[in-house]
Parts: sequence; structure tokens; C-alpha cells
Amino acid sequence: MTATAVSIAVNLRSILFFTALASSGAAEGALVLSKGLSVRDAAFQLFGMAAMCFCLGMLLAHLALLGGAFFMTATGVGYLRKSRALRP
Repeated sequence: MTATAVSIAVNLRSILFFTALASSGAAEGALVLSKGLSVRDAAFQLFGMAAMCFCLGMLLAHLALLGGAFFMTATGVGYLRKSRALRP
């Protein structure tokens, strides 16, 4: 439940950021994000969610939150490895 709540906030931030970036005057010229950067951004979002779950897990002494933090961290590390493989 907490991981879902955190992921909703992170995804809402991404939507608002890219909407603002698409507005006129926000950027000049062509902006192309590489696949590696997109994957790295997803990894950093997962690390943020994992940190939130870890803090809540420690605060509430709840193993499910700590386990969720572990799996999100492991997934984030996998995404970072994938982004390194996508570098030119």
C-alpha cells in the first residue's frame, strides 16, 4: 500500500515535469532523452521509493515495508546496470 502511494507521487511528479518541459519557452531547440537516461531516471525513482519504504519500515517496525525496500533497491540496481549497458 505504501509503495503504491509513493509510486503515485513519483509518477505524478514525472508527468508534471515533462508537461512543463513541453510547454513553450521551457526548452530551446530539440530535446532528445537517451534510452540510458530514461532507464537511469527510473532507477533513481525506485531508489527514492525504496528509501521511503525503508524509513517507514524502520519507524513502524514492519517487515513488509523493509522487504519492499529491498526489492525496490534490487530492481533499481538492475536498472542502473541496464543503463550502463545502453551507453554508447
